[in-house]
Order: sequence, then C-alpha cells, then structure tokens
Amino acid sequence: MTFSWAHEARPVSNQLARDQSPSVTDGRTLAYEYTLHDPVYMTRPHTGRVDLTRVPDGTEIYRYECDLESTAMWSRSAADPPLRAAEPR
Repeated sequence: MTFSWAHEARPVSNQLARDQSPSVTDGRTLAYEYTLHDPVYMTRPHTGRVDLTRVPDGTEIYRYECDLESTAMWSRSAADPPLRAAEPR
C-alpha cells in the first residue's frame, strides 16, 4: 500500500491506473484533469481537476505555516469542537 498527493493521501494498490490530461486553458492556467482507477481500493473511478494559475512576475509569495486554526478550517466540520493544543510536557 502506498500514498500519494495525487489521490489525496488515500491508499492505492499496485493495480492503480491513471488517465491524465494536462492543458493550458487561458494562457495562464494549467488545468490538470485526471481519473484514477484502482479495483482493489475503489468501487468506481475517481475523477478530479486541479487548476494551477501562474502568478504575475514580481508577485511576492509568502511562507505558509500550519497552525491549529488553519488546520481546523480545512479539515474539520464546522460543527466539531475546536482543536486544542496539547499541554507542554
């Protein structure tokens, strides 16, 4: 069993097959469309698309630091109780 970013950290088998179709949509955006087929772990194919947009030259890109608030915002239901940091040892 392996994991990969392309299938959102889900397990895959050695029978995984990918159909990939990258294209440039507007001169600034690379559209990466894919379909994953894995009969061991999936009951049907999973299709997805990632749009990667080129930023203008000179655009400042800031470092991102993961914190509890950001993690909770993207990975939990709003109905879940807030995350709490562990007490230092």
